[in-house]
Amino acid sequence: MTPPLRVLVADDHPAYRAGLRLMLSAAVDVEVSAEADTGTRAVEVASASRPDVVIMDCGCPVWTGLRRPVGC
Repeated sequence: MTPPLRVLVADDHPAYRAGLRLMLSAAVDVEVSAEADTGTRAVEVASASRPDVVIMDCGCPVWTGLRRPVGC
């Protein structure tokens, strides 16, 4: 059996993160291994936990799912 796909969910809305976690937990081959509430925190958590996939809100504070912050 192959190991589950490890996913980091990053979103600033707790209810949305919880909903994604619930949906993803229904898949037997997916594990939400980490969560983050800001883009900056998502980068920190991803560096530490090394997920296979990051699902990130396009509107997360500071860092978004689409671009780096201004000045970086």
